Amino acid sequence: MQVLDGILCHNGESDDVRISPVPCPGWEAFDRKVAGYAQKSRMAPPMTLEGCVVKFADTIAYIGRDLQDAEDVKLIAGPEEIPKDCRDVLGSDNRVIIDTLIHDLIDHSDAENGAYISYSHDAERALVALRVFSRTHIYDNPKLTAEREKIKTMYRTLFHRYLDDINAGRRTSRIFTEFIDLPWVNREYVASTAPAGLVRDYIAGMTDRYFLKRFEECVLPHKIEGSFR
Repeated sequence: MQVLDGILCHNGESDDVRISPVPCPGWEAFDRKVAGYAQKSRMAPPMTLEGCVVKFADTIAYIGRDLQDAEDVKLIAGPEEIPKDCRDVLGSDNRVIIDTLIHDLIDHSDAENGAYISYSHDAERALVALRVFSRTHIYDNPKLTAEREKIKTMYRTLFHRYLDDINAGRRTSRIFTEFIDLPWVNREYVASTAPAGLVRDYIAGMTDRYFLKRFEECVLPHKIEGSFR
């Protein structure tokens, strides 16, 4: 149950800066927790400290990496563009930011008295400010947002292509050979999930590079060997 709860509560990026576990007394309570998520936009805390740690993991992994990637593609000029208050507390290099946040959590969390996982106040303020900076200068940067409609079109193209493949029973389609028919994919899940849900889950599991390759495969003509006269 604890592992399932950790998966359930791990909803990607977390804005939390301090999390205390909330016990779940049994399977009936856990089932109610699962059902409650269908009506809520915000996840309840995990039932274990380990689950709380995992909720911080995405932010620690991405916040510095996104800055580095943004610098590589010229969305920001360099580390000096990061607010000084953030640099002074967290650093400006991905490796340093990860190291700082991990050690800060270790130093300011308490597994016994009150049982919580938390950043220090200084790290909390710097991280909140860094999120605001990243939102403004990276995620909502016009250079990126201008491409959103193209990306939506790519998603729609893949979705309808693979949905049509399922409905038509095209077993050679990649959604079968690289997802549905794989031996480790749960047969009960396949049988109980609607075709649209299977397509959604297949696309959701794609890396950026794999997604791009599948889109090109769907819309670009296949190369024909040889030449015409």
